[in-house]
Amino acid sequence: MGTVLITPRLLLRTVCETDIPSLHQRIFGVPEVMRYVFAGGELSAGESETFIKTNFNFGNATTGLSVLMERGSEEIIGAAGLLPCDVLGADDLELGFILAKQAWGQGFAREIGEGQLAFGFREMARSRLLALVHPDNAASRRVIEKIGMTHVKDLTVSNRGARQVYMVDASAWAGRVG
Repeated sequence: MGTVLITPRLLLRTVCETDIPSLHQRIFGVPEVMRYVFAGGELSAGESETFIKTNFNFGNATTGLSVLMERGSEEIIGAAGLLPCDVLGADDLELGFILAKQAWGQGFAREIGEGQLAFGFREMARSRLLALVHPDNAASRRVIEKIGMTHVKDLTVSNRGARQVYMVDASAWAGRVG
């Protein structure tokens, strides 16, 4: 398991086969957690396994979804990562995060969002980063706005439905963090 990103309270690491049941039980199989994710419904255990094996980072890649853990704990509290995204017609990366219900309301989403922005701009030298948010997901929209991203477009994404596209470019982000 490789470390992708460390923040003051969080560790983002690559996934391993033994993480799959926990990710399903805490995230992908929970209707309330999945309400605004993908097409808006929980996944079966088999669908979760297929999705994780297809979209998660098992190796040393810096893009893709990874396991989110609270530092000092072996408990999985979510998934996050920078994902390839072409919704604006360019080779962009989308920052994403999904938190298990027990991790809601503790500031973890903002912390991992800020960490991903720093990683995307400093380590990956990206010129801009995107976030795609379901229009009804007020909590995620607030987090995305707090970390300095601005709404640029509404669209419908295949297999995900309606989304609001948010963006921040490197210079705006650098001016915000100093």
